[in-house]
Amino acid sequence: MPKVDLSETGRSMKENQKKQVLGIIVLTVIYLAGIALCVAALFGKGLENIGEAYLINAGVDLSGMIAGYILYVCFLIDRDRPE
Repeated sequence: MPKVDLSETGRSMKENQKKQVLGIIVLTVIYLAGIALCVAALFGKGLENIGEAYLINAGVDLSGMIAGYILYVCFLIDRDRPE
């Protein structure tokens, strides 16, 4: 039976966890930047100057971004939860 060095296994687990946390941080920044950019574009143009169809489209885009982020976070919580 081959010998396994547990110190290296623990080290690689820590590295994987750091990569996962970094990925979560990057994704959070991207989602928040997208939401902020959408809101800033709406208010920069002026809500009274935008047609109703464009407001509905922007609202659906914002809702989709928020729902996608919430689903991603819920997936990560469920994946890390012990069974």
